[in-house]
Amino acid sequence: MYLAYGDFFAQNFCVHSLYFLLTFYISFAKLVIGGIHMEKLRKTLYDVLIFIVSLCITGSISVSNVKTKDTSHINLTVDETARQQEILGWGTAGAWWPQVAGASDNAEEIAKLLFSKDGLGLNIYRFNVGSGSKQNPNSRLDPDSWKSTVSFLVYNEKTGKYEYDWSQDAASMKMLDLAMSYGCVDSVVLFSNSPHFSMTITGQASGGFKKHQNNLKPECYQEYVDYFLDITEHFIELGYPIKYISPVNEPQVSWGGDDVYQEGCHYDTEELFKLYRLFAKSIKARGLNVKMSICEVSKITSKTFDYLTYIYNDPELREVLGTYAYHAYWSDYNYYLKTLWGNSAKKHPGIIYDMSEWCELPTRFKNQDIRNALRMGQVIAMDMTLSHPSMWSSWVAVSEGDDYGDGLIIANHDCSEFRLARRYYATAHFSKFVPVGSHLISCTKDVNDRYGTRKKKKLECFFAFRSNIAAYLTPEGKVVVVIVNNDKERTITFNGIDGRDSLKLYTTDSKRSLELTYDGDYRQTVTVPAYSITTAIFE
Repeated sequence: MYLAYGDFFAQNFCVHSLYFLLTFYISFAKLVIGGIHMEKLRKTLYDVLIFIVSLCITGSISVSNVKTKDTSHINLTVDETARQQEILGWGTAGAWWPQVAGASDNAEEIAKLLFSKDGLGLNIYRFNVGSGSKQNPNSRLDPDSWKSTVSFLVYNEKTGKYEYDWSQDAASMKMLDLAMSYGCVDSVVLFSNSPHFSMTITGQASGGFKKHQNNLKPECYQEYVDYFLDITEHFIELGYPIKYISPVNEPQVSWGGDDVYQEGCHYDTEELFKLYRLFAKSIKARGLNVKMSICEVSKITSKTFDYLTYIYNDPELREVLGTYAYHAYWSDYNYYLKTLWGNSAKKHPGIIYDMSEWCELPTRFKNQDIRNALRMGQVIAMDMTLSHPSMWSSWVAVSEGDDYGDGLIIANHDCSEFRLARRYYATAHFSKFVPVGSHLISCTKDVNDRYGTRKKKKLECFFAFRSNIAAYLTPEGKVVVVIVNNDKERTITFNGIDGRDSLKLYTTDSKRSLELTYDGDYRQTVTVPAYSITTAIFE
């Protein structure tokens, strides 16, 4: 879609390479001084290799007749016949907030905003299977924190055993029921950040006492499998559409150490796939009609590529693989890395790719700042057009306070008060108008509107573009084009959209929130406001 940048990079490859190598050698020196282990050094070098290869691959691409000076007008060419991935849905994670929001007077209103057609219409609900930190008397997490969770497995003092109590986590179950009641949710993913605390080496669901330490007891691997599948069977018996389960989340993260902040469990590669194989065997033995989401790595690194190749060549895991899930943190504007990952995914056909977690890290913009909506809109558009996932989910739907740039809704501690973040509307531009069964279609522009050579603190800004555009063909035959314009006002001429009589434009900018700004006859040329997101619907 943005191949024009290849010309620029091909001309400036040496400059950028020298800059990157200098940065790398400085980092390398710091790592050596810090006494890094050889395995970590290998990983660092491999990540650098991936990065450089990605620059070489995309830098060699050229596009003729590309305008680079005047970016105030864009000629956009849409090809409905060039269909790419099918869209299977938009979602969010029910981590932490449902156990508070579900018990509040605002539970129904919050659920409606997220999961109804009048709201975002999200169809994927990622239900967090809590690991019991709130019930653990020795937990290092604050029991009053949202991030401290309740488990269905509780200690029975009379029997001296851990037993299931399905009345636990009632608020989260209420929120799930409310979400289901609006008729949009067709896929519930059960995921957990850690095994139950009783199954861990440290007796904690927040990780090891040292970083990068496996925390699942060696003798509890099968016990954890049985526990998670027992919960899965219970949810299925209750009638919830459990399509996928994800018992491991961000396995490569260090999790633990002196400072803990949420539930999480580190797994080395060998231990991770040992656990996955046990799940595969047990799912088959139980005859469960459910698939797995693997591997939920936190960002696109060497692990993302390695795990995909490993799973693709393992028949036992392929049999239970439902989606290859990954997270897109720390690569927000990285055109090259997202493209490289998308190219790798194409070499492994027959797999559904799921971008299952993203939020703004680090948090740069206030929740009511239009820039946080623009950032999210750009990330979604780039992910969909470069990495080609069929499913895209944000991280927590509701966050407590303004400290983090993650929630679509911002609430106080007990959810008695809440407001919508601007990210909510960025999500809406996709989720409300691109239904399940739509296909991404080819969409190319005739300008190279990267940010240029102005000084930036982050190398990632070399990759950013002032506009990111994604086009879709819906099952009803509508053409939906989402335009994220992170620059001045522009005019856009649409080419290749034939046989449509009408046009609707929905706009979000500093003054408007998903406002219907045009509803009338077909127009080939439209104007999009400065620093805005516009969804154009051609019927």
